[in-house]
Amino acid sequence: MKHTYFPLVLFCFLSQSLLGQFGISLNSPEALQSYTLFETRFNTHLIDNCGEIVNTWENAFRTDLHPKLLPNGNLIFIKNNAVFELDWDDNVVQETRHNISDLMLDYEVIVLPNGNYLCVARRIRSSFFFTTQGYNPSLGRPEYDDAIVEIVPGTGEVVWEWTISDHIIQERNPSLANYGKIDENPQLLNLDAISTFDWEFGESFMINGMDYNADLDQIVLSVRKINEIVIIDHSTTTAEAKGSTGGRYGKGGDILYRFGNPQNYLPGVSADRILYFQHNPNWIKYGEHKGKIIIHNNGLNRPGVNFSDLYSSLEIIDPLMDENGNYELVGGFTFSPLEPNFSYNRITTGTYFYSGYTSSARVLSNGNIYITEGVNDRFLEINPEGEVVWEYTNQFGSYIFRSEKYPMDYPAFNNKTLIPNGTVEEPSSPYDCKLYTTSTAEQIPVALKMSVKVLNDKLVVDLPSNELFNLDVFDMMGRKVTTKNSIRLVDYDLSIENLNSGIYIVSVYNQKQQTTEKIFIN
Repeated sequence: MKHTYFPLVLFCFLSQSLLGQFGISLNSPEALQSYTLFETRFNTHLIDNCGEIVNTWENAFRTDLHPKLLPNGNLIFIKNNAVFELDWDDNVVQETRHNISDLMLDYEVIVLPNGNYLCVARRIRSSFFFTTQGYNPSLGRPEYDDAIVEIVPGTGEVVWEWTISDHIIQERNPSLANYGKIDENPQLLNLDAISTFDWEFGESFMINGMDYNADLDQIVLSVRKINEIVIIDHSTTTAEAKGSTGGRYGKGGDILYRFGNPQNYLPGVSADRILYFQHNPNWIKYGEHKGKIIIHNNGLNRPGVNFSDLYSSLEIIDPLMDENGNYELVGGFTFSPLEPNFSYNRITTGTYFYSGYTSSARVLSNGNIYITEGVNDRFLEINPEGEVVWEYTNQFGSYIFRSEKYPMDYPAFNNKTLIPNGTVEEPSSPYDCKLYTTSTAEQIPVALKMSVKVLNDKLVVDLPSNELFNLDVFDMMGRKVTTKNSIRLVDYDLSIENLNSGIYIVSVYNQKQQTTEKIFIN
């Protein structure tokens, strides 16, 4: 792989994605300056924006189902029913096992503010158990009861648990305690809503991911086989989580909010459904949609679409809450919004990606969105307009569940040596990727000689050339704050009076050459 090293910051100019190429195929200046974490079939790698490996954990493979990097630099993941933490050098520094025989940890672990682990889990039941709950055995053979548990690191003590079977309803057997009118109880999940589209055994509702909101003390869950996301209260005790009273919101462990398929609790038509076997709902922390929820909508079995034309989408929703923290029902019946507040897909934004299974989406600190296209082992970063600004394909993946992207100032990287050391793919991608490096490697000289000065709220750029250039100014998060196209830069003045104090990168380029320079505005 070829690199161009600049003395201060890395940029790569927009290039056409190399279809079918493993490794890096696109890295534009709009991409977040960052490192990407993902698991292969053999280990877990951290790569820079040009696909070069900067760290590897050989003890993190075949996890359940993906690793994350903690702010302290440890790698955390679930494997073989235990939570592991590895340090930067691949040493196991914490292994946490519980002693509950029918409890199986899976999919996701989150470190809570108190240091405990919040995990997606399964209680191992039987198909008979679900039949005794009112499930129609002719529909399938579910055996796992979804749960969320809080575990103390080291000891493995389970100090809090929420179980989905405590909050179900059915209209089949009036002799059972969970019998009731489904359309009168939106806080409960319809047992007959469990999909049998792709398999009819093992999983029941199938929670495949979650996120935690510390301000609200709420957990958002992706409940795959009913095509909904739901929100529950974490402030309850375990006893309260089994019932319908108690906790910060007074509803115990009942559903506080749900979105994606209102037919599950109301009469309706198929057109009301939004989600199709979704993954990875999470609260947005950055950008114009901060505070809302983003969902990777896989689009599997999307109606009215030929198989060859199936597409995934990203749904952004803004659930309405009243002054007491209760989620509002539109007309007293349906949780808001009725439709996504915004959607990224091939129709609305021209952004095409499709993965019927696994996958994820998260808004980055620069406002871009990072997507894991799981089935194709492809990682994408798109800007707010839906344009792809970074793309990488994992050669040694296999239905990768999720990957993570961290900004260069993420605390995990403090005092770490991050030297590019080859690529994951073999052979390396031929893409000409240009990257700033903090290593002591010899700099490749830049052909252009540009002078940049800040004078009286103006940026004075002097590039002695009669050629036309494009000029972009980026902040240190990689966000483009100013752009000018097709200009001559002999003593060119650019107003910067609207820019805040700080460090910026001036990038000048055309089809033949390029250069960058750092400036400081005070």
